[in-house]
Amino acid sequence: MKRLFLFFILAALVIPAFGLDLTILSSGQTIFLEPKDGYKAVDDYIIAKFQKEHPGVNVKQILVDLSSGSTLTIDAMIASGQAPDVYSDTGVRSGKYAIDAYALDLKPYLTAKDIADFVPSLLAYGTKGSKILALPVATWIQAFAVNTDLMDSVGYKLPGTLWTTADFLTMAEKVKTTGKYATILFAKNQSSDAWWMSWFGAFGAVQFANGDYTRTRLNSPQGVAALNFMKLLVDKGYAPAAPGELDDDMALEQWASGKIVGLMMQSGHAPPSIKSAVDQKILDKPFAYKFVEMPHSPAVSHGLATAGPSLIVVHKSNDATRNKLAFELARAFSAGEYMVEGAKRPGVFPALLSIPNTADDFGGKQIQAIMKVSGVMDLGSAIPQFSEIRAQMFPLLQEFYAGRLTAEQVLATYEAKVNKILAAK
Repeated sequence: MKRLFLFFILAALVIPAFGLDLTILSSGQTIFLEPKDGYKAVDDYIIAKFQKEHPGVNVKQILVDLSSGSTLTIDAMIASGQAPDVYSDTGVRSGKYAIDAYALDLKPYLTAKDIADFVPSLLAYGTKGSKILALPVATWIQAFAVNTDLMDSVGYKLPGTLWTTADFLTMAEKVKTTGKYATILFAKNQSSDAWWMSWFGAFGAVQFANGDYTRTRLNSPQGVAALNFMKLLVDKGYAPAAPGELDDDMALEQWASGKIVGLMMQSGHAPPSIKSAVDQKILDKPFAYKFVEMPHSPAVSHGLATAGPSLIVVHKSNDATRNKLAFELARAFSAGEYMVEGAKRPGVFPALLSIPNTADDFGGKQIQAIMKVSGVMDLGSAIPQFSEIRAQMFPLLQEFYAGRLTAEQVLATYEAKVNKILAAK
């Protein structure tokens, strides 16, 4: 009788999870440097291990459509009543759902030791009051990558790691004679907008000040100066024409093929792009490059870096079993082997103190050194409204580059739209 009773107890614990389907929406997959147990992708390995540890649970991974850089994929899933149980993405998108109405509070599932292992500044992105509504996975940091071979070919030498916009224009005029460009600007969509938003910081324009996310401060004389400088680069032929028709993929292609001198990017973007270009025989040989500060107005001390976290959010349900399993799945993608393998990649800075970046990442080291000196431009990348906010500038830039709006009109319109979004929270 006791054995039968024990069987029913165990059955009661197992049955609720049996036949349970979980979904994880991810921005991509991490590939093992060396396949493990027959698996090429770390994601597939983690999911298989999770399913083995939880018999009867089936996990399906869905990849985000990155073509526009928006939250289109998860928005559509939610609208159809199929919200993913776990959402792992850059905080510029997943931060939209790190809100109490959507996200499960993860704090009750974490031990004090778990919490102490997170980099405090990164954990803060997903902490709202007393609740932890998102776990940080890693952070990205960006600085200005420059093709030193191309600069050398025109006899231009960098004035150290600090250079002004006047220095940049001098270099740009020299490079123009070769049929190549100083940089590239793009406004086809919002994807990788931090690459060109950095020009605002280079002129001292501030998106948000001192953690105040009630209004944008970009509409300023400094903001006007930044926009007019960006348009000057295009009008002078220092950047490719028609930025409104270009996107970040095209920018990376121009960089990888050695056609531009400089572009704001993560260290992880640079080496793969060059390798890809060589594999495709776009280049005869790889080019030398390094990361420096963003060229900046003489009126400011430094060109700011940009940074932001990747965040993983668990959808809150009324099913305690589903909530617990979804948390465990999220935890598998924010700790342990997944993080160790990810930390072997250039440009990946893990959110756990116990897991250092182990990549031979000269670019990442340069970027980190730059960030410590220059500081970081606060774009509000993990506030819930960010995804909607970043959709406001690129259509205005399309009109601006086409000559149909002035810099003043762009910023006044942008300010009104963004402040309205912030006020509606």
